[in-house]
Amino acid sequence: MLFIRDKEGGQGKIQKIAEWIFQQNEDLASLDYETDLFENQLIDSLQITSFIFLVEELRGEPIALEEIVPEAFKSLAVIEKTFFATELQRLF
Repeated sequence: MLFIRDKEGGQGKIQKIAEWIFQQNEDLASLDYETDLFENQLIDSLQITSFIFLVEELRGEPIALEEIVPEAFKSLAVIEKTFFATELQRLF
């Protein structure tokens, strides 16, 4: 079972993203909130477009082209802060 730190506002969406990562990586047993998704090769160049579409779908709006940078998708924690946190939450 996957446990991700429960953070108000984005946890359900982050859980869905984690489930997508598990589907793409059948041998993956666990996933930490801070795991580097690229360094650990959990998302590859062929999957990134589908992954971005998933984040857009969960977010409810397109991601601006200038926001599509590897650093924005580094980990579940970064994805949550970048795409699902409120403006106030992003300050902390």
